[in-house]
Amino acid sequence: MSFVTKFENNSMRKSYRTTIPLQVIVEGHTYSAIDWSLTGLALPELQTKLPVGKHIDATLVLSLHEAVISLPVKLLHEYTENGRSGFSFVDLSEKNRSVLRRFIEMAIEGSIDRVDDIVAIYEEPKIETPIQTPVTLQDEEVRTLTTSFRRTAGKYLLFALFVFTVVGILFFYNLRYSYKGSGIVAGNDVKIYTSVNALVDKIYVHEGDQVQKGKPLVDLNDETIAYKLALLEVEKNRKIKLFNAEKEKTAAELAKRKDMIALLTQKVAKKRVYYNNLKKDFNARLITKKALTEAENAYMEAKLQLQKLKMQSSDQSESSAKNFALEIEDIDVKIDYLKKQLTLYRIVAPVDAKVYEVYVTEGQEATKNNPLMLLWTKDTPYIEATVPTKYLSDITTGTKVDIVDSYQNRLFEGEVYKTGNLHEKLQSDVFTVYVKPKDLSYSLKPHQRVQLLFKRDF
Repeated sequence: MSFVTKFENNSMRKSYRTTIPLQVIVEGHTYSAIDWSLTGLALPELQTKLPVGKHIDATLVLSLHEAVISLPVKLLHEYTENGRSGFSFVDLSEKNRSVLRRFIEMAIEGSIDRVDDIVAIYEEPKIETPIQTPVTLQDEEVRTLTTSFRRTAGKYLLFALFVFTVVGILFFYNLRYSYKGSGIVAGNDVKIYTSVNALVDKIYVHEGDQVQKGKPLVDLNDETIAYKLALLEVEKNRKIKLFNAEKEKTAAELAKRKDMIALLTQKVAKKRVYYNNLKKDFNARLITKKALTEAENAYMEAKLQLQKLKMQSSDQSESSAKNFALEIEDIDVKIDYLKKQLTLYRIVAPVDAKVYEVYVTEGQEATKNNPLMLLWTKDTPYIEATVPTKYLSDITTGTKVDIVDSYQNRLFEGEVYKTGNLHEKLQSDVFTVYVKPKDLSYSLKPHQRVQLLFKRDF
């Protein structure tokens, strides 16, 4: 079994948390300890349910290079929650406790291959009573004790030096800086939202990808819009066929009316000529008044029929075709609107940027109020921080600031370029400060938290 010691860096406290592998055998099943110390351990949830307070026998397996040490122990079940079970050691012998302590020390020191150091613990004699006789030291023992004393004294001196150094640093900070706080990076991010609620069909990018303005980012499900468009296209084609048929029908009726108007025009002309001739005969007293009146009535009736036919052709000939044309225009308006809506279902990059975070997955519902992703732009960022109002006189526009980026362990300079409350509901005992870094080539991550050290003006 390979031995791996995991170090978790805690940069804020400048310390390390060490995880040392430990195998535990319970009722024939082997588990890897999630966490352990000299007082107890935590295991993944056991295959066999155990009541809290039960004592069980177990075996601890210490994995060394080219050797394995097994320690029989008794455990007390303390709790089971969140998929883990906690146990405490019961009557752990001093030698077993010393073995576990030495195992931890060796793992941290990286000397896990020194098996003899652990075995030697079991070979040490057990002293039941204090030594009653005087101790006589040999020269070698004196030298050993002297060396040990010097080492111990050196450690205390180093510790004292460390304390004085910390005190000096604190004094330096208080002298150089008026306030130490933290802020959030802003101004170099773009949140991508959707203007419609729909399921995510396809995501074209991944975190870390560089995208150009106009590049597709996300496709939303547009089946409803596409279905409505298809129905409107079918209805439009049907109306166009009816419109064309009505136009043909109207054209035929117009041609027929035109022929009838031509015939009636000729008839009216003949009746007019005949009536005018009779008027001459009546004036010459060749015909009676009755014959002239009948000719006049026949002429006026033909003239009235002609006018009536002309009025019908101008008022009713194209009314049905015009109705169909208006209906087609109305359908075109609806189609144009749906096509514009269709563009909302494809989300594209508004600027050249880098994909910093993606918040949705394919098949998930996207809503108007929740962002789909976050883009990291090349815009110059600024840092927003809240500062107690008691520092209002020390921190003003132009105040120099040391910015600490804990991600890259880098310190760089900045300057306060604006102060004031950004949020109306901000408490009155704090005010908002905006800081811009001087080094514009240094990129700060969106929403990154940084430390701010506001310098005093001397």
